[in-house]
Order: sequence, then C-alpha cells, then structure tokens
Amino acid sequence: MADGKVNSKNLSKLKLDNNWLDRELQKAKIHSAEDVFFAQVQQDGTLYIDRKNK
Repeated sequence: MADGKVNSKNLSKLKLDNNWLDRELQKAKIHSAEDVFFAQVQQDGTLYIDRKNK
C-alpha cells in the first residue's frame, strides 16, 4: 500500500486479500486506507504501517 492505495495484485501474490488488510488496519486503529502513507507485509507476516502526517 502506498499513499492510501491498496495494491491488490501484491496482496494476492502473498495469498492475502483486502479482508485481511482491513482487519490488520482495524487492529492498528486505522479506519481508512487513506490514512496510510505506506504499508508493507514483513517477512514474519506482520504488517508495517506508516501513517500519513495530519
């Protein structure tokens, strides 16, 4: 994910989907992908999230 835009193709390559991403964002108390500057799935399967500065 970059600048609030989800790259579904990359999620699919990792055998993940938008539902998984939504759950991970909710865990991080993020209500919208638009609030994310950058997110990346780490090697251990966790999601690194860099929020947009408000």
